Amino acid sequence: MSFLLADEREESYSAVLEWLIHRLPAHEVAQVFGLDDSGADQSPWETVREYQVRHGDEIGRLDLVLRRNRRCYIVIEVKTKPYIEEDLRKHKRYCAAIRDAPDMCDAEKVFLAQRDEGLDLGGFRFRSWRQICLRLRQSSRSVIETKPYGEAALFLALLGAIERNLLDLNPKANPPTVIRYLEEILEGETSAN
Repeated sequence: MSFLLADEREESYSAVLEWLIHRLPAHEVAQVFGLDDSGADQSPWETVREYQVRHGDEIGRLDLVLRRNRRCYIVIEVKTKPYIEEDLRKHKRYCAAIRDAPDMCDAEKVFLAQRDEGLDLGGFRFRSWRQICLRLRQSSRSVIETKPYGEAALFLALLGAIERNLLDLNPKANPPTVIRYLEEILEGETSAN
């Protein structure tokens, strides 16, 4: 299954992340991104990929936007390869456009990448693919218990493809890394109970 998503562009990973999010219970979605969702609002999340924003004469596209009750709560910029400062220049424009939009001004801005390169993210908060995958893996029990078997199996397969491709989790090539990852999953499940 190592070929799944292997050479795909960031847009494909955004699409898969969107699909995975829609399988989670509403109260677990914000937690995947390290945010508190302890409020009473359990209405479903709406997602939009390639959401167009404008600041002045410049137009940009946000990779993934999560909305609830017609308000934007989370904006996600996705990177699957190492990034440089030039890749981040658009973030300040995005933040200005988000600040100017009444339904987006309070949105949490998340920059999703493999590693924190220590660069100024222009108003976005770093979240690693590893952190996202760990939370999705910890939430997979909810998916298995509430979704049809085929859908739950696809959830696990797509998550496994992300883990293999972006986290380089290969049990044959690097068993200690995989074991540490599995221990982190179990520790997170234990602390959540």
